[in-house]
Amino acid sequence: MAEQALQLANKKLNLMGSMTRHDSLNQLAAIMGWLDLVAEDVKGETVQKYLNRMRQAAVTIERQLEFTADYQSVGVEKPVWIDIGRSSQDVFSGLDLSGFEVKHDHGHNYELFADSMLPKVFRNILDNTLRHGEGATTVTVTIRETTGGLSIVYEDDGVGVPLDVKEKIFEKGFGKHTGLGLYLAREVLAITGIKIVENGIPGKGARFEITVPHGAFRRSSLPSVDQAARHAPKDLILGPRSRP
Repeated sequence: MAEQALQLANKKLNLMGSMTRHDSLNQLAAIMGWLDLVAEDVKGETVQKYLNRMRQAAVTIERQLEFTADYQSVGVEKPVWIDIGRSSQDVFSGLDLSGFEVKHDHGHNYELFADSMLPKVFRNILDNTLRHGEGATTVTVTIRETTGGLSIVYEDDGVGVPLDVKEKIFEKGFGKHTGLGLYLAREVLAITGIKIVENGIPGKGARFEITVPHGAFRRSSLPSVDQAARHAPKDLILGPRSRP
């Protein structure tokens, strides 16, 4: 009875959060529309500067509200077994990776026992490369079993992460965008004891290492991404593309 009551209360809170977020985004869209109209009519460099700052603040609020939609879902459902190869490949194929070559280096495919938002973790890490990985052209995902569990390493060949911010990038609000993507990634993984760190060499690319403890991973019965690629039509294999 206590569990049912908790689930009901959680559903009500999620419903209230969804409704409030929806109404707030609608009102925010109206504010941004009025700001655009005012900017067209009002002249003066100082006034325009203040209007731009108001719009930037409104955009930040909009991103934060959108983040609450994701964070609201973290931990709501029970963890499930998720095929990591298919999950990451779906994320990669669903984004514009023009100019990037994506390499998979693992002989076996694995399933992780994780929150259902695991694909969002991969998307946010990749988004970090797209936004901040200046000069990056290649992304490599390596999976290896170790004595400590399962090691999933994501690497790019961009500018990397400075030593003094390697831990800060996982803090809420840190960064040039919303500062919430990598924070959400760590929160999602932590639900089932999975850890993530950034341990790349500055100037040689970002390197995110995800460590999955024993009991939270298992080999999948499906072929690995490498094995599937070897038997797939050539036009289905991810490769380098020209960047717009």
